[in-house]
Amino acid sequence: NAAPGGSPGGIRPEDLIFLLILIGIAVGAVAGSIGVYRGVIIPKKRNKARILSEVKTIFDDAVSLEHILVLYKSSGMCIYFKSFGSEEINPEMISGFLSAVSTFGKEMESQEMLNEITYGDKVLLLSDGKYVRVALVLGKKPSIPIRQNLKEFITAFESSYAKILPNWRGNLKAYQGTGSIVDEILHTSIILPHEYKQCRVGQSLKKPNSKEIVRIAKDLVADSER
Repeated sequence: NAAPGGSPGGIRPEDLIFLLILIGIAVGAVAGSIGVYRGVIIPKKRNKARILSEVKTIFDDAVSLEHILVLYKSSGMCIYFKSFGSEEINPEMISGFLSAVSTFGKEMESQEMLNEITYGDKVLLLSDGKYVRVALVLGKKPSIPIRQNLKEFITAFESSYAKILPNWRGNLKAYQGTGSIVDEILHTSIILPHEYKQCRVGQSLKKPNSKEIVRIAKDLVADSER
């Protein structure tokens, strides 16, 4: 039976409209929640994972870097050398090796080209600029970021010494500021003796990614035994 002024079943038109509005709001809320999850939460999770992956790669690359040599291309002379590993190495010996590589190997026409040479358990990553050839001695296969950083380092080095390099006559003191360029681009300060200490994670670490970074640090300490 129809209620007076209503629809069959006793539901008034205004009640039906109100019910439909509620259903629409509920559907909209669910769709909105899905949209927020897909548009905000998922990208945040992906961004966090990307940041943590980048941090781990920076640490891994820094620990892997054992030596850096900068050679003056026209003479083959080593104009900068820095050792980060525990093993000692003679830079002149490496310079001679690199000279042999450049003589008998394929000539690298620009820094866009990189040569990777494996000898023993070490990897030598080479790249050319206009005036210099830079070699990184690594303890493992180079990652994509460290390859990119090597190119960036050469660009920064040649830019910093643009007035000196074209007519350089052998004064090594001219390149005393190279260490800061190395540290800025290759993150070598990470290699310095830092001490990992246990801490109250809940109270001491404020940033969202800090706990995960501490976990990565613990893993690196265990892996490198340093």
